[in-house]
Amino acid sequence: MGIFDIIKIPKTKEYFLMLLNKKGKLYLNKIDEKRSESKCLKIVRKTILKKGKLQINFYNGNNMLSDKNEYKVGDSLVLNLKDRKIVKHLKLEKGATVYLTRGKHIGSSGTLEKVLKSSKNSGNNLVEIKIGDKNIKTLKDYIFVIDEGTT
Repeated sequence: MGIFDIIKIPKTKEYFLMLLNKKGKLYLNKIDEKRSESKCLKIVRKTILKKGKLQINFYNGNNMLSDKNEYKVGDSLVLNLKDRKIVKHLKLEKGATVYLTRGKHIGSSGTLEKVLKSSKNSGNNLVEIKIGDKNIKTLKDYIFVIDEGTT
């Protein structure tokens, strides 16, 4: 089990979403049945295969093939769990709702304000995120674009 995995308890027909608390520990957040039908997956790598097919690799080790090359590393896709079709494309761009999966503000969600350019030496991209009434800077790798109302 990992972050954003969905658990169904058959006897009670209850559904839970696995999230991180402020200390980085996994916990279960109760969700409704409709929300349990789809899953948000962060794109961590793309590979062009033979015959021009695009393989999209997700944070959890899963992958899928696509004919479209409109998805970027860092974006998230919402997939229907029954047929593995893409329901929504969530772009890593200004105004996106993001969830922090590592760092000092782990388990928090906020709005992406801007992607800052990295220095030549560090190679890490920084992002500025608005959480509540304050802006923070963190590494781009630490954020996960989510659909509004996910957490």
